[in-house]
Amino acid sequence: MSTGIPIVSTNVGGIKDTLVNEEDAILVEPGNADMLAKGILRIFSDNEYANKLGHSAFNKQFSQFSIESNAAHILKLYQYNNA
Repeated sequence: MSTGIPIVSTNVGGIKDTLVNEEDAILVEPGNADMLAKGILRIFSDNEYANKLGHSAFNKQFSQFSIESNAAHILKLYQYNNA
C-alpha cells in the first residue's frame, strides 16, 4: 500500500477489513487461481485502472494506517478513558 503499487490479493484474514475490492485492490477468494491470474492480467493490461488502485491504496495507507494516524487514534482513546 505504501508504495502505490496495485494490489492483487486473496480475500483472507484482515485483508478484507483493510482493502475494498475494485477500489483499493483486486481481491479474490482463496484457492481461485483463475481469478487471481485474471486480476494480475487486468493490472498489466489496464494502466489507468492499475494506477487508480495503487493511488487509492496509497492514500488509504497514509490517511488510516500511518504512524501519525495511529498515534492520534490512541491519544483519543486515552483522552476518552480519562474523561
